[in-house]
Amino acid sequence: MAKLVAFRGGDTDGATRLRAEDLVRNASGKVVSKKASEAAKKRYASGGAAKWNAAAKRAREFLEIKGFVAIKKGTPLYDKAREFYNEAKKT
Repeated sequence: MAKLVAFRGGDTDGATRLRAEDLVRNASGKVVSKKASEAAKKRYASGGAAKWNAAAKRAREFLEIKGFVAIKKGTPLYDKAREFYNEAKKT
């Protein structure tokens, strides 16, 4: 709760050194440090996770899949996602 108190501008009695200008809300509404949030976004974008998620999304659109479908090895969805992912990796 110390981050939330600091985010609102209250006194944390030394529980955290972070100030309101050092904090931000993430996508799910949790108060996190701005520095850590930016580092995580950078790590996600530079790694394979962003490319894989984009490939999976493109494969779902290509195969016209709606709703939840597990991307399990050997399924057409996985094969198509892997194909798109490998294309993205080359560029």
